[in-house]
Amino acid sequence: MKLLAGGCSLIYGSELHDEQPSNQNGHSQSTFPALLARHLNLDYVCCARPGYGSDAIVRNILTNIL
Repeated sequence: MKLLAGGCSLIYGSELHDEQPSNQNGHSQSTFPALLARHLNLDYVCCARPGYGSDAIVRNILTNIL
């Protein structure tokens, strides 16, 4: 089972110690959804991106679940 997290920089983990923006999957593993996925032993998929607005967040989540 997977945990899909969409959102903006808060969910992406911008400016956290383990963020690696040079990688495509450079999101932080210290955010709440990442920690929850680890705790529940789920695969974590982060489709959040810094700077995304509500319309882009919805579009990105729908793209990742369809």
